Amino acid sequence: MIAVDFSDSTVECAVQRQLPSSEIEKMCETLGRYAVSCFDIRLDAYRRYLSTGNTPGTGRMRCMVGTAVEDAVQAADFRQVTVCVHQADPNGLKGLAAVVRAVKPGDVYLCLEDAWRMQPGEWEPIFTFTERYGIKGIVYCSEGAEDLFGLFERLRALVQNAPCPVEFKASNAFRMATAQTLAALRAGVGRVGVSAAGAGCRAPLEEVLMAAGHLWNVNIPSCRTLAEDFRAVLSMLDIRVPARKALIGPNIFAHESGIHVDGIVKNPSLYEVIRPEDVGLTRRLVIGKHSGNASVRIKLLQHGIRLSRQDAAALLDKVRILAHRQKRPLTDNQLLGLYEKYTVKGSLEHVGCKNF
Repeated sequence: MIAVDFSDSTVECAVQRQLPSSEIEKMCETLGRYAVSCFDIRLDAYRRYLSTGNTPGTGRMRCMVGTAVEDAVQAADFRQVTVCVHQADPNGLKGLAAVVRAVKPGDVYLCLEDAWRMQPGEWEPIFTFTERYGIKGIVYCSEGAEDLFGLFERLRALVQNAPCPVEFKASNAFRMATAQTLAALRAGVGRVGVSAAGAGCRAPLEEVLMAAGHLWNVNIPSCRTLAEDFRAVLSMLDIRVPARKALIGPNIFAHESGIHVDGIVKNPSLYEVIRPEDVGLTRRLVIGKHSGNASVRIKLLQHGIRLSRQDAAALLDKVRILAHRQKRPLTDNQLLGLYEKYTVKGSLEHVGCKNF
């Protein structure tokens, strides 16, 4: 049974930007509505934040430390601590014991930043270590270029053999983080690392959440305000949501191409795997240089105007000329203005595309 549980990196971006603690608390509250159970933050970022006089609530935050004992000691404010290592060879594990003991009695996680390089036989010493020191979970990190099928098999074997829960974090440096994270969930990984819109080079939370819900019918939280919520979170970080950002971009459900519009009207699922209302957006028909006759007729019908095919074809030529001239689609008022100017006066004629 696939379950959705997230560790988030968005808040660390907020801490690095030294946002007021009130905004960070608001961000945590918002993201917490979307299956985020903990917020990862590096110790050095936390130290710098404290030096500004701000104090973030650490209740659901998980501090990420290196392999120095003094780092583990300084993470005493946190109930959850992740010890990050690059090479988990037997000699390195001996040194980790002192670090883990310094963290107790909090929950300790072991993050293997080069896990993607490890061979199957190299995991046994780590399993022994996690059992001996009561490690709460293993975090498998990927640099983002692993073959999806190979990654799935490695993670499935790890989940089956590890004595503790397994988490997964992928870098989005190769634009593969969403696919890899879904492969991890499919392999049985209990918690995956994400961030709002992929901030900080992680898998975008909204993409993983909605994909899991629709691919596997996983029970996910209500996402009826997801687009609005994430725009608010990203606004705090001074990140502008791209118009065509998957699921939350303001124009992601805007259709201009004639063939797309015709298909959407007949069957929205042809082009929309996820309905716009599921994430709090609405479908929009855009009239521009890529529009077709059907687009113009449907758009005007939304305003209570029925147009013949012949008149639609003639009006479309006017639309394309104006869209080309202003280098953007028409507004509704511009379209209605063209309709009134040419159709009402009876001067609508087919002029072709010679003026492009």
